[in-house]
Amino acid sequence: MHILIIDLSSILYRIWHVSGDERNPNRVSDATVLACRQYAGDQPGAKVAICCDSRTSLRKTSVPSYKSNREAKPEALYYQLDRAKRLLANDGYAIFEADGYEADDCIGTIVEWSKDKGESEHCTVLIVTSDKDLIQLVDERVTIFAPHSQKVWTVHEVMEQFGVVPWAVRDWLSLVGDTADHIKGCPGCGPKNASLIMRSFGSLANLYPVVEAAAAGNADSEKSLGDITPSIRKALVEHKADIMQAYKLIGLMPAPIDCTRLLAPQEPKPTYEEAEVEIGSELPDPPLTESKGIHLNDAQIVAIADERAEARAATTEQPARVALVRAADDGWAKSLEPRSLEQAIVLAKRLFSSRLFGDVGNEDGALAKIMAGRSFGLDAMASLRGLNVIKGKVGMSAALMKGLCQASPLCEYFRHVESNERYAVYVTKRSGDPEVRWRYTIEQARKAGLLEQDQWKRRPDVMLRWRCIAELARDQYPDIIMNCYTPDEMREMEE
Repeated sequence: MHILIIDLSSILYRIWHVSGDERNPNRVSDATVLACRQYAGDQPGAKVAICCDSRTSLRKTSVPSYKSNREAKPEALYYQLDRAKRLLANDGYAIFEADGYEADDCIGTIVEWSKDKGESEHCTVLIVTSDKDLIQLVDERVTIFAPHSQKVWTVHEVMEQFGVVPWAVRDWLSLVGDTADHIKGCPGCGPKNASLIMRSFGSLANLYPVVEAAAAGNADSEKSLGDITPSIRKALVEHKADIMQAYKLIGLMPAPIDCTRLLAPQEPKPTYEEAEVEIGSELPDPPLTESKGIHLNDAQIVAIADERAEARAATTEQPARVALVRAADDGWAKSLEPRSLEQAIVLAKRLFSSRLFGDVGNEDGALAKIMAGRSFGLDAMASLRGLNVIKGKVGMSAALMKGLCQASPLCEYFRHVESNERYAVYVTKRSGDPEVRWRYTIEQARKAGLLEQDQWKRRPDVMLRWRCIAELARDQYPDIIMNCYTPDEMREMEE
């Protein structure tokens, strides 16, 4: 039996931080799910366990200073995490979490369960995580892959890096401390001294009787301390409470989860999340590569997820954009729209609370989008999907710009002529005016300093189309577009 354990929280948090300040709805969860699916695909036949942090923490309840140096996680991040869990559960993978416990605790519990199965000699475990606390679990049958560093932790690698066996890493970290989690260690005892101490004594349990006896004047104990400097000996005694607290915090708690769920067949559920189904694009994404996903880092996963989102948008360009604009009055639909400012405020609160729109930071942001959308003839949902708020300014996607123009009786047609990685050409005809042909080239983008941006590096063909659409729409339909800009253009103007 082979078990693949994925630390979902660790992967999603890192992808969240490399995704930039302006996060499109679902971008983080899309990239996270993409990574998890690839890790699972690289381990054929493995039982897959997805482990997650709880919103609450028993550690923080008992030690308020624990992780107190970190900012509170925004609600938008929790929405992304919940969405990723939902999609992966639909894939058939077992999701593990428990109130008050961290993903680390669930992972440690599964590893211990696998040892007690009676077939432990045949059960291997691969853990995908960027959390160094879990290195304490490594043994001859448990390996860790760290996506951020691309490092594979085996017993040999741990001993080479830390100078101690894996099961002594907990003691080693207790001496060194962990600034990321705001855990104090032994002052003055860095990695080198911690390794020296652990090689000499093996554990804190063996160390402290000797240290305390030496402090009390025992000559034999004093001699046993060998190369440990007087200042570190003193710090070990004076800061014993901090060190033992660190040992408790770094340790893994048995989580109340049902590990036997891993014995059940893991089959995809015959359902789709509505947000994943787009017109003309019901098929799932293909694998990233053939068994290469384990070698991709966080930024590469995000880049691939963005490319696939752009490709889906490009292949469904016309239907998706026209669908954003209500073509005719519909009494039933109108009855769902706010008819007063008070109703709009209530609707904004409800939609913000739903967490369906990851780029909306607060209720006021949702209300601003809804009210701005009314001036374009958009309903509330279309406004939240198609409009963007960047640093207090409202913009719209190129897809929405084209859709608004095409839906207007002033526009006879708005068509794509040709495009590649060197240029894009669109034509439009406004009623009563001659046809206008618009061309935007890669040279124009280069002169504007756009080619250094990630999106332009990855998909210049798509970005050329979007820029061509936006400029043509503003030039020919200023009364419809009202001088709006795309998010890409707005960020450019801020620089």
